[in-house]
Amino acid sequence: MMSTWIIFNHICVAIVSFTLTLQTQFWTIQIAFLSSQNSW
Repeated sequence: MMSTWIIFNHICVAIVSFTLTLQTQFWTIQIAFLSSQNSW
């Protein structure tokens, strides 16, 4: 039981960190795109 919970916990942490990384990259791209649009 305990080992199953630890594995589940690790999977949740991995999913959360992966999602945060994707969001950060998405916003970085959005901001860069908006800045390039504004420079014109």
